[in-house]
Amino acid sequence: MSDGIISIPNLADIDSDAPVLPGGQYEFEVVDASLSEPREDSKYAGTPMLKLQLRPVDGPDEFTGNVFDNILLTNDLPMAIRKYKQLVLAAGVSFDEAGNVDVSEFIGKHVGGVVSVKDDERYGKRNNVRKYIELI
Repeated sequence: MSDGIISIPNLADIDSDAPVLPGGQYEFEVVDASLSEPREDSKYAGTPMLKLQLRPVDGPDEFTGNVFDNILLTNDLPMAIRKYKQLVLAAGVSFDEAGNVDVSEFIGKHVGGVVSVKDDERYGKRNNVRKYIELI
């Protein structure tokens, strides 16, 4: 870079979309897990949400990214709660009688996941974790 000019010779050849993992079943390592809430303009604003960053262990060599998943934590969404329970069981994390889980326990765990590719109006093609499964 010099005089305010940025030079990237192959810029025209670079895909501007994020990498997408082909649909299928994979083993993932949970590299990050945190509690959050959806954006303020979401119909679920104020609802607790588990944000996950998953690194595929057995994905294709050309896929170098991570898969992201957000799970809303409310009994008003039975499918989301089932997916959360699938994750808890697949990761083998402990929970108490009240159902409390320490989110940090997910980090570093290996879980199975079934992934599809979704064409999202806002984000383009992206991965969607359909369900979590225990590794055998």
